Amino acid sequence: MLDTLDAVYLLARPNLWTVVFGALPDAAQRAELEKTAQARPSARKLGEGMVISVPLSADRWLFWQLSAVPPVSELASVMARLQDLSRGLERLVPGDASDRRPVQTEAGAKPAVSSAELILRLKTALGGRARPKPATVMTSLLDLLVETGAIDGGMLIDFAATAARRHWLSDSRYRSHAAEIRLVAESLRTAEARSLVVPATGERAEHLEAALLARQFGSAAMAFVLPPKGMHGLGFCGFGPDAVDLALLSAALDLAAVVAPPKAPGSERRRWIRRGLLWGGAALAAVWLALPTPIAVTATGEATAQDLTVVAMPGDAYLKAMHVRPGDRVEKGDVLADFDSPALRDMLAEEELNATIETLGAQAALAENRYSDYQIATERLKIVTTRIDQINARIAALQIKATADGRIIEAIPDSVTGAFVRTGDQVAAIQTSTAMRIKLTFARLDARLVTPGMTGTAY
Repeated sequence: MLDTLDAVYLLARPNLWTVVFGALPDAAQRAELEKTAQARPSARKLGEGMVISVPLSADRWLFWQLSAVPPVSELASVMARLQDLSRGLERLVPGDASDRRPVQTEAGAKPAVSSAELILRLKTALGGRARPKPATVMTSLLDLLVETGAIDGGMLIDFAATAARRHWLSDSRYRSHAAEIRLVAESLRTAEARSLVVPATGERAEHLEAALLARQFGSAAMAFVLPPKGMHGLGFCGFGPDAVDLALLSAALDLAAVVAPPKAPGSERRRWIRRGLLWGGAALAAVWLALPTPIAVTATGEATAQDLTVVAMPGDAYLKAMHVRPGDRVEKGDVLADFDSPALRDMLAEEELNATIETLGAQAALAENRYSDYQIATERLKIVTTRIDQINARIAALQIKATADGRIIEAIPDSVTGAFVRTGDQVAAIQTSTAMRIKLTFARLDARLVTPGMTGTAY
């Protein structure tokens, strides 16, 4: 859809038009287009194409000019996509005076970019070219983000449905680690669009590689803005301060997609055919070539504890307090969590009342010399006392204790106090030794090189 985009412009009443991308239509056409500036998105045919207006506020609209009219069956999805892009560009298009006020910074720090400044600088850097090359747009955008202090540096990535196709770097110091940065970004993609900041001090297993990269390049954090897995789109991964403005980076990606729409994977069929032939030739050559020197094979994998003890719930109850969290060391018998069961406490109160009644009945029978009734009441009291002991034991079991020495690797979060937990649900998992089991996934070309008995290093 963005391949047919000719221009994007902003209308701010009264009658103030600003070009975001491309060129403005003439005055007569603008007067007609202004009629489509409504409270809801609307579309109007313009020449051989179409203009879609998207409201940003009560007096501001973005107009998207397409060179072709989308099929009727696709119009709803096109308008929904343009609404998403408009929300991103809203941070970057010029608004009222408050959008253009200078931003205060600490002495010696780079000035922060304003909402309108980035797009104006990008237009200046591109020299007014109507159809700039993607590489020019991406590198110019990265340079501006670095110059304004939004990031220390990083990479823009053109993602296909399942993997990264190409990338652009802010500077050469990241070139030797480009493949590693791309792999980290691909590993963090999910079924939904994702934006996150990983501090250099982070210890979570999922983010460990990103934290190590941030430390390696001397940055406080590593930031990611990633498209959903299974969809084609632009993404960002780079380095900067802890308080990276993810919303600004997302808006900048939307701006890049508008100014230089990435080509759909299908439009590069010839290039992929050539690449496939080259890879096929390389694979055939690898089959026939002898490899007399030692081979280093790398693979990704998942490490799990080899010796694991799971502590489960003995009955339905509500979480009262959680005393451990992942990473804590515990010894057998340490209290992990306290639970409460109103149902058990009601049962206990009922049985204690029954015990009182049976005791009084036995005393009355004994006072009236009804010895047989006294014996019956005494036996019933024994039964009730047994039930009270059983209920007390069930209540005591709701104080969950460690069943072995080790380190907690999973536990119910302490932030969900009061949550209902069912019988058999996991309360915590204890790793009882340092032994780990690693499941590796090898590339198809590398799999034939792996043989039983090979050793390696995990990091």
